Amino acid sequence: MTCVDFRQPALCRGDFNQYKQQSSNFANHGLMKPSDLAVSEELYNHFKDIQDRCGGAVTPYGLQQMAEGPAYDAFDHHMKELAHRLLQRPELLKSMDGAQHGGRTDGFISRDDVGLTIDRLRDQESQRMSRFPGQQNGYMSQMRLDSNYAPSVDWRQPAYGANTPAPAPRFAGVGQFNGPMNGSGERPYSNHTDQSLVDKLHAQFSTFEDPANPGNITDRSLAMVAGGVRPDGSAALPEEVALAMELRERGGLFKVMDKDATGKYDGAVSRDDLETASYRLKSDDEITQTISDNFKIYTKGADDEYVNEDELKAAANSLPSDSKYTVEAREAAKVLLDRRQLFRKIDIGEKKESGKPGAEDGRFDQHNLNHTLNKNRAPAA
Repeated sequence: MTCVDFRQPALCRGDFNQYKQQSSNFANHGLMKPSDLAVSEELYNHFKDIQDRCGGAVTPYGLQQMAEGPAYDAFDHHMKELAHRLLQRPELLKSMDGAQHGGRTDGFISRDDVGLTIDRLRDQESQRMSRFPGQQNGYMSQMRLDSNYAPSVDWRQPAYGANTPAPAPRFAGVGQFNGPMNGSGERPYSNHTDQSLVDKLHAQFSTFEDPANPGNITDRSLAMVAGGVRPDGSAALPEEVALAMELRERGGLFKVMDKDATGKYDGAVSRDDLETASYRLKSDDEITQTISDNFKIYTKGADDEYVNEDELKAAANSLPSDSKYTVEAREAAKVLLDRRQLFRKIDIGEKKESGKPGAEDGRFDQHNLNHTLNKNRAPAA
């Protein structure tokens, strides 16, 4: 594949709009155009693959070279199609490029740029849905980007390291779910929560583990299982295929799983990442209950009636501590510290004696936790 020489300014800098005309050659006029959000999430999930194919950095020129270059297997075809989709959206590429620089562009797109763009597009979608609550989400109405160009479920790809070219993938049609169905025609895991899917993936971690990145699940290894082949080359079971397809259907979920305990993204999901993600996906009630269940673990002693913010930070490994914490106590503390609105709600709580709102003093007792739980569970008047 052609490598990009980034010492040539014309190749790595310039106007994103110059690629608009060329990109029209890649338009797939017979298919519904996927949303910017769908394309952005697909780029985020496959960023390392795209980056490698662009010569080490994601630039318009690199995408152009990639789109016009050869494809050696089914996955390459999938990546080329994604490059085509991106080149059809010069304004989206420009927005990504300037995501961290106040709109100023330099011709380079990082994974963090893509993540910030996804957050912005999701906010816009949420605002639109709040104005038109009866209107179907544009992202879901297009059945995800994969429904336009992902390999169908009977795609077979050789195990990692094999040099045997695979046939080009067959593309699924619009409106057709690109994954396994159950007897009633529904996706088997469509009604499962994100947390349930994360827990299932955690339980089957070794099946999805990427042998090229030991100890981690990558989007590429997930894509292989979705195509019916485990990363080790053996045939995937129908329930494994269904789980992989559902995870890929929910593009934003990979971003949640990818974020590690320090808040960084690396394109790989470890067992620890999944454990952390499972707690991030819990509701405010579930986190409050977990904090309540572990109350005495956070306090400094048996007579300490309050948990303060520093004690939570110590449990979350943000401050040094000699204390030992359970995984449950540690992860719940991290989530509560991230959810500032929930922390403030518990912090204020109510005064036990008067029932009036308490002081916002950076600490809470068991009564405040019980008050918050009871208030959340009380039926609406």
